[in-house]
Amino acid sequence: FIGPDITAGLIATSVPERARPTLFIDLGTNGEIVLAGASVPTLAASAAAGPALEGAATTCGMRAETGAIERVALDGASLTLGVIGDTTPAGICGSGLLDLASVLLDAGVLDESGAFAPESADGLAVHLAERDGVRVFVLDEASDVVFSQKDVRQLQLATGAVRTGIDILLAEAGMHPREIAEVVVAGGFGLHVSAHAIARLGLIPAGWAD
Repeated sequence: FIGPDITAGLIATSVPERARPTLFIDLGTNGEIVLAGASVPTLAASAAAGPALEGAATTCGMRAETGAIERVALDGASLTLGVIGDTTPAGICGSGLLDLASVLLDAGVLDESGAFAPESADGLAVHLAERDGVRVFVLDEASDVVFSQKDVRQLQLATGAVRTGIDILLAEAGMHPREIAEVVVAGGFGLHVSAHAIARLGLIPAGWAD
């Protein structure tokens, strides 16, 4: 799965000609990763991330089109949703899923294992409910847009696959994450992803958030 998409990306960004080590990541169903730079050997890997990062295989997942929640932020004790087209939410796309999971981790609604915290009557935990025997976090009651425990697991599989690919490339090159000068995230989905969210969820090392 190392093919024309990531090749075009490398040409467009001139990553292989850069003086310092750079990691290029094309996020999608296959997470394609290239480590390159004048001072390092060019290495590539492909990780089977699955469809979750592109908004599929999740309860209310959808493509990044009108009605998709693409941004989620914490505003005090409530959530602020960014919806494509400024309309009623119809679902949530990949960038929104990553934002949401990151926010729920920060708020303590998700623990570090990815499990929902016990329900309570305060904070964001008031949004927790149960649907057909599965715990869910309700983003929009009127539209019934939810994020389920199963969705969390799909997201973990995707982020874990890409992170494993990154770690393998660094190990193959004998490099520490701090030796990477720049990270370029590409792809139709990668263009809109939050650096804070992917670092918070461990898709990239925390030190790469900037």
